[in-house]
Amino acid sequence: MMLFDTYVAPSKIEGLGLFANVDIPADTRIWRLDPGFDLTLTDEKLETLPEWHKQYFLRYCYKHRGLYFFCIDNARFMNHSETPNTKEKRDGTYSINAILKGEEIVCNYANMGEFVEDLNHNMHI
Repeated sequence: MMLFDTYVAPSKIEGLGLFANVDIPADTRIWRLDPGFDLTLTDEKLETLPEWHKQYFLRYCYKHRGLYFFCIDNARFMNHSETPNTKEKRDGTYSINAILKGEEIVCNYANMGEFVEDLNHNMHI
């Protein structure tokens, strides 16, 4: 769940992107996994979805330790960058430096999922 006001707009990186609607200070948590808000599926549950639902879900989710995580809010539009302005910690996603209003919020997809290692026991799937 995003913890700051954001919006979705055309991105220079790809398609649509996630943009800050307010200034965000450096080293500030901007997203956290909320099992009551974000959708979590197993492989078995994913296979029960109609194919077009499955394709949409896979386009915007990430997988970690056998679970698929789908952000219900604008977070699903966060694009990949080799020079991200966010980083993953165990309790969520943080700004690396100040992110200004109107700036695209980007992450390194190679690091997605590291923060959920200790949360799997809290999931109710």
